[in-house]
Amino acid sequence: MPTRAWTNWLLCANLDLLRHALARPATRKRAATCLGPPGRPAQLWIDRAILFLDAGFSEEEVMWASEVIGGGWSGPESRHHEEKLEYFRPLQQEPDPRIRRIGETAVTHLTKMRDQALERERIAAVKGVLA
Repeated sequence: MPTRAWTNWLLCANLDLLRHALARPATRKRAATCLGPPGRPAQLWIDRAILFLDAGFSEEEVMWASEVIGGGWSGPESRHHEEKLEYFRPLQQEPDPRIRRIGETAVTHLTKMRDQALERERIAAVKGVLA
């Protein structure tokens, strides 16, 4: 593993190091790459997200850093958005209102993206072309 990847892994895997990096202007930008999408279980992501929020990042910045859009996939685009919805829906039940709002905003955005993709896929199927 290259040195940069190794140090980034160490930073992202350790909440105390991450907290320290978020507090320092010299390392804040590198620390911002540590959030990534929520996983299963979501607790590590939630712990990291709270660190980002406490360090002054907005809920919207945390949501977009969570790879709400982007990433690769194969198959229908609508399925890609639906799979992401599965990760963000549980956040709507979290006790921290900031995490709940991130989940709600992400679910709203991803639902819209999924529905638009479904419509494009439906039209493409009717026309007999790829979406």
